[in-house]
Amino acid sequence: MAKTQTAPKKRGQNTKRVQEIISVIRRYDVLRNLGAQKNPQAVRTAFETLGPTFIKIGQMLSTRPDIVSPAYVHELSKLQDNVKADDFAVIQKIIETEFNQPLTELFDDFEPTPIASASMGQVHRTKLKNGLQVAVKIQHPGITDTVSRDLAILSRLVRAINWLPNNQVTQVVEPKEIFAQFKTALEKELDSRQEAENNAHFYRLNHQVGIFEVPRVYPEYCTAKIVTTEYKAGESLKRYLKKIENKAVDAKRRYIATALVNNFMKQVFEDGFFHADPHPGNILLNETAADFSEFGNAAKPQALNKTQKLPNYRLVYLDFGMMGTIDKTLVQNLADVVIAVNSKNADQIGQGLLNICKVVGPLDKNKFFEALSEFIGPYYNSGLGAIDLEAMGTQIISLCKQNNLQMNPAVSLLMKAFGALEGIVLQLDPDISMLEVARPFTRRYIVKNVNFRNEFEDRLLDAYQLSKDLPKIGSQLRATLELIARGRLRVGIDLNHRDQVLDRIEAMVNKVVAGLILAALIVGSSMLVQQQDQHTWIARLGIMGYIVAAAIIVIILASSLWQRFSRRHKKK
Repeated sequence: MAKTQTAPKKRGQNTKRVQEIISVIRRYDVLRNLGAQKNPQAVRTAFETLGPTFIKIGQMLSTRPDIVSPAYVHELSKLQDNVKADDFAVIQKIIETEFNQPLTELFDDFEPTPIASASMGQVHRTKLKNGLQVAVKIQHPGITDTVSRDLAILSRLVRAINWLPNNQVTQVVEPKEIFAQFKTALEKELDSRQEAENNAHFYRLNHQVGIFEVPRVYPEYCTAKIVTTEYKAGESLKRYLKKIENKAVDAKRRYIATALVNNFMKQVFEDGFFHADPHPGNILLNETAADFSEFGNAAKPQALNKTQKLPNYRLVYLDFGMMGTIDKTLVQNLADVVIAVNSKNADQIGQGLLNICKVVGPLDKNKFFEALSEFIGPYYNSGLGAIDLEAMGTQIISLCKQNNLQMNPAVSLLMKAFGALEGIVLQLDPDISMLEVARPFTRRYIVKNVNFRNEFEDRLLDAYQLSKDLPKIGSQLRATLELIARGRLRVGIDLNHRDQVLDRIEAMVNKVVAGLILAALIVGSSMLVQQQDQHTWIARLGIMGYIVAAAIIVIILASSLWQRFSRRHKKK
């Protein structure tokens, strides 16, 4: 009986939520604005109104400049996920249910007031039984059901985007495919064990690498709804940047900026695993002395900064819910692009971009390379320090869109993360060039990954083959001249837009054939109608021919008008 009562109640809640979503979408005209890439402020307001699921989707969209315009990327990056904290009694119940133990047996001095609260959960500071301070992140109650329900509703609504007029989004991407990617990412984020694994992996790769530290995760205190990590004190870079806003750049700021760039390059090119959301709120600056409290009353070991000659401050990465992963092949392709950007070689940049993009429509490579050369030209005479990497990346993505190229999602996420990091670095030191800082890394990457012996052997083989081919040039030229003299020379022509031209010719031929058939149908029908007895089945067959011909003419005219309408909208 209870199940019977629960089912109608759940259906009622779903119906109410569907009505709420549709109402907000209509009020802010979300689908039309997204389709035309207009009014990003209205879309951001709608997402904030609709709650956690839509806030997360908006934040994910802000990391995809290959999908939305720069204005949307900028606006959706402002999405606020600070929400009202849950009561301590609710949090206590969740913890005790997850671990099947009383809170007092798990932790000491559990602070009832959270130190942070976001759309998916909130963080409390407490201590383990051994006295170590930890941060416990607990999911909000019911968040899994809320997100799952919203995703089910969205899976039906997302189909409507394809039917919107003047739709710029679906020209290069398939909404169902993008939604599937976001759905997978959100479902992973609902399992806090994934964040715990990300944290542990990032800890192994980056903890105590230079001035960087990462909180240690404690798996025995983690569940699908809870993540427990070492508590790290410090001041967020967001607050630090505000504090130094009008002050002169000093050695400390330069050091931090350079360290951030070098570490991020390491994450991408060496680890293949990078922090995808390095905004100032997710990085702490800890200027206190090293904490050796976990060693108990034993003699404190020598401070790290004396043995490694590091400064008396550390940078601490936080929040590992959004991470990026790239495989070795993609790393190699990215390295080729970075090397090409450093050398300002348009052809190499273009080839590198083709390797990291997916062709989603007709591609004219000659047109693409010409447009890229024209775009990259102004950068030839400017120093590396004058290049705005975020603006340059946005323009390259726009150029790819225009040529029916879709950027690899991992690369789009990387570019967004790189742009966020560049914003921090420029506030720390406006004169720094991220490409100049990255150049030594590029050299090290080449030395480490290029087999110079094989390269040398390949060049020797090329030279040997060239030495064999040179004597043949004279005889080949003579044979060509003889063919010209005999009138037997064949010339192959590579026609640009060949597929489009053939499609046009095919359409013209089809129209001519349709016209001939219609003419024959009309003439034949006229001959049948002209019979002396108008009421015979032969005369009726002629009338039927007229009706069929008229219907075909209407269909052809409608199709022609629709094609003109579509071409006009594409030009706009």
